[in-house]
Amino acid sequence: MRAPEKTAWIAAYDATSPMRPSKGRRGCLERIAPSGASTYFPRARFVCQNAYPAEVERAIAGQNGVSRLFRGRFVPSFAHLVLV
Repeated sequence: MRAPEKTAWIAAYDATSPMRPSKGRRGCLERIAPSGASTYFPRARFVCQNAYPAEVERAIAGQNGVSRLFRGRFVPSFAHLVLV
C-alpha cells in the first residue's frame, strides 16, 4: 500500500488461484480465489510481455513456457506488474 509508483512486482500464480486484468476496474489486478471470490489491487497493472525489460524476460520466459505447456496446473506462471 505504501510502495512508490513504478515499483515493479513479479508475482507467481497458478491455475488454482488465477490472476488477470479486471474488466470493470480499468485493468487493475484481479485475483480469483478457488471459492470464486475476487480480490482487487487497484494500483497494480500488468506489463505486456512484449514490454518486459530484458532481465525480467530472461528470468521468467522459460518458467512461463513450461507453465503454458501444462496449462498452469503443475508449474506456476509469473506476471510482471507495475504499481501506479
